[in-house]
Amino acid sequence: MGPAPGELGGTRRWTALSVAVGCALRLARPDVHSLWIDEGMTVRIAEATDPYAFFAADSHPPLSFLLFRAWIALCGTSDLALRLLPALAACVSLVLFVRLAGAWLGRERAAWATALYAASPLLVWHAHEVRMYAFVELAALLVLLCARRVWERPGLLGFAGLALAVAVATGLHYYGALAGLAVLVQAMLVPGRPWRRTGLAAVAGVATWTPWLWAWLPAQTGGLWPVVVKDGARDLLELPARLLACDLALLDERGVELVGWAIGALALLGFVLGTARVLRARRGAQREAGALDAALSAWAPIVAAWVLAQVAGGGFQPRYLVTAVPGLVACVALGLLALWPRWVGRAATALLAVSLCATSVLQLGENRREDYRAAAAEIATRWREGDRLLLLVCVPSIHQPAALEHYLRDRPEILAARLDTGRYLDGIDRPPAGTRLHVVWREASLCWEPMHRLEATHAIVERAPARFRIHRLIAIVP
Repeated sequence: MGPAPGELGGTRRWTALSVAVGCALRLARPDVHSLWIDEGMTVRIAEATDPYAFFAADSHPPLSFLLFRAWIALCGTSDLALRLLPALAACVSLVLFVRLAGAWLGRERAAWATALYAASPLLVWHAHEVRMYAFVELAALLVLLCARRVWERPGLLGFAGLALAVAVATGLHYYGALAGLAVLVQAMLVPGRPWRRTGLAAVAGVATWTPWLWAWLPAQTGGLWPVVVKDGARDLLELPARLLACDLALLDERGVELVGWAIGALALLGFVLGTARVLRARRGAQREAGALDAALSAWAPIVAAWVLAQVAGGGFQPRYLVTAVPGLVACVALGLLALWPRWVGRAATALLAVSLCATSVLQLGENRREDYRAAAAEIATRWREGDRLLLLVCVPSIHQPAALEHYLRDRPEILAARLDTGRYLDGIDRPPAGTRLHVVWREASLCWEPMHRLEATHAIVERAPARFRIHRLIAIVP
């Protein structure tokens, strides 16, 4: 028996409200954050005369950079213009999630899941980031929806569309291929689905990138980037919260760390209970195929990425598993709403949604990224003829000036005065004694040693306050 007409209308209104709030969060204050180092790389590659010259020093496939390249040609390179494209993609994803959640959970539970998805600080963060993650989110949803479509109405054209969706997801991020794995596992574990054709479509989508993988993947995995591994016991326990919330440190700064604990506890509880509910379901009429799909679309990418990191090496970063987020959110909602009595489940889900929304609002209150924008403005104000620029940002040299280039594009004389960091620290390429050095230091583990060397040998005559890991100094060449 379905919901009464009044209940159905209320569910639709709450879903529409969640979508409206979610879109507002994704579109609000798109230029409040400075572009950080990775975003600067995106712009640098997208604007390059030959973007392919940069990919050996990067770690991603090319599709997102080509999308930004076309967008920049139309809309320019202001922070507002750059952030608008992923924000719009994220709004489309939110609308698609409503449809997918309805198929997985039914209208009422889908309305609660939509509230969590709309408020997610991680997804709001990606919507304001000049990177590929908002596009990966959209592509993963398209893969999941295309798969459901072809299972309901099998046909050659539908499987070709699924293969195309997997190809797009893979071309945006290597983890995007895990969306194809998720639908294959769903097809294999739910009776009556054409899992062979689903697998063929998924493999075909990934295989379209074989020439790219052959040409570029060896260089991209050659060790230019530090490996960040987050697969300890605590990291795995925090994984549900990491895939919902991004900037929990903000809550500690504001003295409301209990909100962060609430987010983590409720996310973990919902994920465990949702998974347990799926595992307990018996085969036959009582089995909830949609709930199983939701759990598998979360677990398949997570497990595959973790196994890949153990077998092939490399890092395991849960926050980059965007392909797992739709299933995880649905699974969390499923688990929390299963709490008894019914009002307890609803109260827990509502508390999580409100906490996530509050964190998203706080994220938009001030710049929460490496503030190259402020550093560049201060350098431009204090610049004198004969000064030099030194960057201690500790990324591959081809990307070191990326973010500052974006903000100093109208001051080419400053960019032309940049010193080669390695040669300068080795004493090979130094200007005359007494020359002022404008130093930008990115606070990171790899950068501590060169910064200590500089402080030990140079007089520091000005030191600006740190702004989210970015330090600006003026030093005098000895």
